Amino acid sequence: MKEIRKFRDMPDWPEVREALKEEVGRDPNLVAEFGEIEGDSLDMVEATMAIDEAFGSRLKNKSSS
Repeated sequence: MKEIRKFRDMPDWPEVREALKEEVGRDPNLVAEFGEIEGDSLDMVEATMAIDEAFGSRLKNKSSS
């Protein structure tokens, strides 16, 4: 069974939220709406990778920290 949760509940959300704020003109409503999107863990990974690619790999790589 897949676990469905909101994007804002994933551990990397603080970094993603900050990157989104920078890229969408600091529109808090748009960032908040993105955080409410639901998906399974694969959806979350794919979305994070897409954001990372779109923003020039500026999100931190937690595995290298």
